[in-house]
Amino acid sequence: MAISLNESETGDKGEVFRDVRMLFEVLNNLHDAVRSDDPEHDVGGVIELLKRYVVEHFAREERFMADSNYPDYAAHAREHRRIAEIVQAIGFAHETAPDALDFDKILDFLSEWLMGHILGTDRKYIPYVKGEAGDQDNGTGSVNPKSLRKARTVQYTLPAHKADMLEICARALESGDERARELEQVLRELAAHYPTDRIAAVAKDFLKEGAELPALD
Repeated sequence: MAISLNESETGDKGEVFRDVRMLFEVLNNLHDAVRSDDPEHDVGGVIELLKRYVVEHFAREERFMADSNYPDYAAHAREHRRIAEIVQAIGFAHETAPDALDFDKILDFLSEWLMGHILGTDRKYIPYVKGEAGDQDNGTGSVNPKSLRKARTVQYTLPAHKADMLEICARALESGDERARELEQVLRELAAHYPTDRIAAVAKDFLKEGAELPALD
């Protein structure tokens, strides 16, 4: 497999490029682990590393986009959520039914998505991060990416002693400051360990023909 890229392809020479290079390295390690009979090649460990690094990289990248007033922040962040969900689903499937996974399909999907994302979607925000895009906006009269994030009302029934904690999290996330970004990253990592019916449904896309996942408790 051995996928790679250089700095000129990303248009970036800093922290984002180092993140991307690490993601490619993790995918290559996953390929080697899947193909190896050596018990020291821990497929599950590499998937866990991929899950964690995807969360960290996306959080860092979104911070750069927010700080540079990138007008397509919302659409870019949605794509991040989609791929993060897929990686979580792959991890869930490996934990529950490792022999049922079609790793050829998984590796092809992840490598193609990563190359397309880096060479297409990511290149669009680099001029903003470098300060070369000028004071562009999205036609709303504001260059603040927070205005692009659609508000959503959610309702949950919780024990009384935990309801206050939910309000604290909501207020922190609403602030959009550095503490909000830290909390958001923690919550994403936590979500990776609580598979939902949707995660299970996504996981089925990467199973071998005829294979099944056990039902969620």
